[in-house]
Amino acid sequence: MKEQQDTASKDDDVEVKRESLAILASLGTTKEYLGVNMSLGDIKKLSNSEVEKYFVRYQTVLGKQVTGGLVESAIQVATQAISYVVPIDDTEELCRDLQKDELVKRELSNFAGLLVLKGGRMVALASALFQVAKHVKLRESEEVDNKIQELSSTTEQALEHN
Repeated sequence: MKEQQDTASKDDDVEVKRESLAILASLGTTKEYLGVNMSLGDIKKLSNSEVEKYFVRYQTVLGKQVTGGLVESAIQVATQAISYVVPIDDTEELCRDLQKDELVKRELSNFAGLLVLKGGRMVALASALFQVAKHVKLRESEEVDNKIQELSSTTEQALEHN
């Protein structure tokens, strides 16, 4: 009984993976993700072991793309955040330098890979938040101080006229 359930579970798993590969075929992206051109018919003819093999390739390529995007976004957000704390002459140049640094990229890629592995779909949300954070323009403290002073003097003037 237990063996039948295990076999049924494995078959279901293979079919879910086959469906993912079929989606790639229908989008015409099998060459990009699997390294070979395949049609829907080709996907349906694959043995279970071939489905497993191609699905691992797909996950590897997809994982590399996801972690690469996360690393770039993390570096961009980090350089922006650091620039508000420490005066940096050129944040864009710093960002490019960090993205070229192989040690930084490797360690951040390892960390991003762990996040993808442990976080699953929540990583997509984190990625979207990184994209938003990259475009947030924080005001510099001097600009905020000037606005506060303007508001304060306007309030004082209004109170004096009453």
